[in-house]
Amino acid sequence: MMLNSATKGLDNDQTSNKYICINCGFQVKELYKQYSSNVLKLTVCENCYCEADKYIEFDLVLVIIDLVLLQRESYRHIINNTEFKGLWKLAFLILAMEAYANWSLTPTPTAEITNEFYIGDFKFYRILAGVTVKHACFSISTFLLTYFLTKFYKRKQYSPIILLKTVTLSSFGVFLLLPSVIWDNGVHEFHFTFVLFYTTLSQLFAYEAICNFSKLWSILVIVISTFCKLYSGVLYENVERNILELFPLPF
Repeated sequence: MMLNSATKGLDNDQTSNKYICINCGFQVKELYKQYSSNVLKLTVCENCYCEADKYIEFDLVLVIIDLVLLQRESYRHIINNTEFKGLWKLAFLILAMEAYANWSLTPTPTAEITNEFYIGDFKFYRILAGVTVKHACFSISTFLLTYFLTKFYKRKQYSPIILLKTVTLSSFGVFLLLPSVIWDNGVHEFHFTFVLFYTTLSQLFAYEAICNFSKLWSILVIVISTFCKLYSGVLYENVERNILELFPLPF
């Protein structure tokens, strides 16, 4: 049995209870026992008596397919049982993809093209800043609501990095905006609505899988966080508009 590429770095750090069973969320000391360089045995969970993490022996492509299909086990595998070294890169790509999709759908008159500066570029950075603010508000809202819920139920606190991984990974649906950049204008509104629904559903499944709250509480957390995200976007646009009215651009 061979390790997949995402879990090869775990060999030297399996002594603490930082791993979980992807089926029930129960903590386990190790994910596998390695008897030789090519022979290993997956650990059986003491709570549900299933293999703690079957994805250890899966190819990364199969894990991604299950992630797209919104399988809760795939979220637990990537967030809790792998190193997830590409967190910041993925976060930046998600922000850039959403900003670029919105920017590409913003009409730019030819009059805005000057000899020294292309105003459309400035618009992209403004949109990118707005997208960053919205995602930051969503992450902060999710963390605060989770903090109060864990306090209320007297459960252990979840680290901000775990929640950041959850929010970032579950936002991968933003990449489905790419066809909207390529297709004609007739499908944009429907496509954006579909991507928003799919991303929200992914965030709900990921949050429920990682934090193990009831479905009702998970829905409330994601809905409130999404509302905060949308409201912060509107607020940012109003503030930006007021600033540009007070300090008009010189071009």
